[in-house]
Amino acid sequence: MAEGIIEEYRITLPLSVDEYKIGHLYSVSKISLLETGGGEGVQYVYNEPFEGEIPALKDGKIYKGQYKLKLVLLRSELPFALRSVGPLGILTVQEESWNAYPTIVTTYSIPKMEENFHITIVSYHDDGKTVLDNATNLTAEQLAKRVITDLDIVSHSLNRSDYDESEDPTKFKSAKTGRGPLQEGWSETHQPLMRVYKSYDILINWMELTTILKNLIKRAISRLLARSNRRLFAWLDEWHGMSIDEIREYEDKVKRELDVLRVTGKPRGMFK
Repeated sequence: MAEGIIEEYRITLPLSVDEYKIGHLYSVSKISLLETGGGEGVQYVYNEPFEGEIPALKDGKIYKGQYKLKLVLLRSELPFALRSVGPLGILTVQEESWNAYPTIVTTYSIPKMEENFHITIVSYHDDGKTVLDNATNLTAEQLAKRVITDLDIVSHSLNRSDYDESEDPTKFKSAKTGRGPLQEGWSETHQPLMRVYKSYDILINWMELTTILKNLIKRAISRLLARSNRRLFAWLDEWHGMSIDEIREYEDKVKRELDVLRVTGKPRGMFK
């Protein structure tokens, strides 16, 4: 039987919603570079404007933004029993995203196995201290089984292998904005301030591997969100002031580099 999970993460950041829009796009691309190599990592298929409904939302609304289709090639981070699913033990996960900021919808699936494994992530970005109870418009059924995690980029514990002093918000100070270092309780007084809401609707139906996969994915989500948002803040001086046109140019450059990195070198980042 398929097992559904609703995990909601709330991440508070020392940024404005407009700043995060640029920082998020920049950091996603840069992280793709850092996580690609040795046959694993990210392959861009499409990155183009869209206007229309977002299939996963099923709300009938028309959105306008950027659509991306990526393939994520995995091997070393998989449980042993899954490494034989794809050729040469590599599992391909399809990532689709509809960026209609401040709403972003991302789905992950395994081609031809969507009924067994599917993740839908709805993200919403909001300025200020007021906490929204249902920012991602979950249904009553989803709300009943939702588990909320508040993630603080300062106090959240990291895997020892993920820690990088240059990405530590308690040590980083922005030359461009003067923000940082951040200390315990920083969100009580900091301006600007924003919150990212991310709801994960996770469907798993993989026989005896269901529990293993559920726990693996939950650990991976927490690990990814903690480190990626610490990086986004620590790279503030790299992306602050960039225009959306400059971001698109950067994404095109990264796509070309990924095509080379994927077939060279060793697995890197979370894949090493």
